[in-house]
Amino acid sequence: MTALHDAPFGLHLPLEQRERAYSPSSLAPGFAETLQRYHRDSRAAETLCGPAEVLPYGPSPREKVLRLPAPQPARATLVYVHGGYWQELSAEDSLFPAPGLHAQGYDLAAVGYRLAPEARLEQIVEQVASALLQLRTALLARGRVPHLVLAGSSAGAHLVAMMLSHPWEGPPPFQAALLVSGIYELAPLIGTYIDQPLQLTAARAAALSPLRRVPSCEVPVALAWGERETDAFQQQSRAMARHLARYLPVTAVQPCAGRDHFDILFDLSEPASPLGRCLASLTPEPMR
Repeated sequence: MTALHDAPFGLHLPLEQRERAYSPSSLAPGFAETLQRYHRDSRAAETLCGPAEVLPYGPSPREKVLRLPAPQPARATLVYVHGGYWQELSAEDSLFPAPGLHAQGYDLAAVGYRLAPEARLEQIVEQVASALLQLRTALLARGRVPHLVLAGSSAGAHLVAMMLSHPWEGPPPFQAALLVSGIYELAPLIGTYIDQPLQLTAARAAALSPLRRVPSCEVPVALAWGERETDAFQQQSRAMARHLARYLPVTAVQPCAGRDHFDILFDLSEPASPLGRCLASLTPEPMR
């Protein structure tokens, strides 16, 4: 058997082993309940914090930003891009951190996007860029100068990482980035069950891999992942941290003990957690 450390990111593993290496649920036996909790806690967050404001940025019902502002003026907005291998989940299921974030002085905005195979991955990247521009425009129109911390998990972390090398006209529409349990080299996905809706070629995978791209904007970045992740996911995060450190200020590189690929996100609401400290490293100190 080919060991993972002998095959960069599992690229040369046999297909069955490669699929398992990139199946985060293989080390998260409670993942189905965690996904249900995303949905359940997101509905509870809207009940507690008020219905989310909808900011459309395109014609599809999925092309929208859902915003749950804190009751008091916030020191920053966490802009969250969901995962789901670009083919599952939604902005509606991404509101669950709001109450805990509000207590820390953050607004929450959740980015929705059209999913594969309806949208090609290149189109999804452009959708996220459009969403960020629309959100910044909306906040500026209200007289606010926002500090936006762009965060994503899994495929969402990939999309956030792609924003670091996006050809923005002028300053980027975010001031910091938090990458959680991301995938940054896509070549190992080619031919797997994950790739069926994506239909990646070697050339497209290369162009869409943040590990092969040079950042175009200088913003601070933090990276985190669960210690209960597959070796492939942990390897990708560590490699991305090294790559970004060549170009950008990296404020934290944090494996999170006791967390898997899915439940790590609940720590966004916990300022004393490793993930909470990563977020704090990217955020201005609260006004006193």
